[in-house]
Amino acid sequence: MPIIEPRFRAPFLALFCVFALFGTSITIIGATLPRILADFQWDYLVAGLVIGAGSVAYFVSTFAAGHLVKRYGPKRTIVLGLLLAVTGLTFFAANADPLANILLYALIGLGQGCIEVGVNCATLSIDPHNTGRPMNLMHGAFAIGAIAGPLALGALLRGGLSWIVIYRAIALICALLA
Repeated sequence: MPIIEPRFRAPFLALFCVFALFGTSITIIGATLPRILADFQWDYLVAGLVIGAGSVAYFVSTFAAGHLVKRYGPKRTIVLGLLLAVTGLTFFAANADPLANILLYALIGLGQGCIEVGVNCATLSIDPHNTGRPMNLMHGAFAIGAIAGPLALGALLRGGLSWIVIYRAIALICALLA
């Protein structure tokens, strides 16, 4: 028995790409934090507030997304999550104002929670035999993004690309996946 039935391979691949990008979007702040601190003259308290806002929003969003999936389905929940992430990633770091960036990073966290729950529900629906194997593979996609994303970002930063441009590029990829 294949891990993914042939009729579900295309949707699974789309979900896999979303989840890999999700892994990158969660770890992007760590890869860019030294540049953020230097460019914006933030201290670790401000950076912690920004990162914490994203985490709290993610936590809250996972609860709300369960209701969204039930009412609107996983596809719409994932698209909403991607659009929230696009908005946050596009405008994050437009200026050094901590409050604006706290709110924008919270928006990214809200999107990530919707993506997490939506992808998990969609993955469960394409596992008719309830083996759990597609879900295991899906979470491997997260790990790929969480590892490859910061490595690629580090190489791009080392090559001289602005960290702000990288955030905008990830926003563009999220928009295309939406």
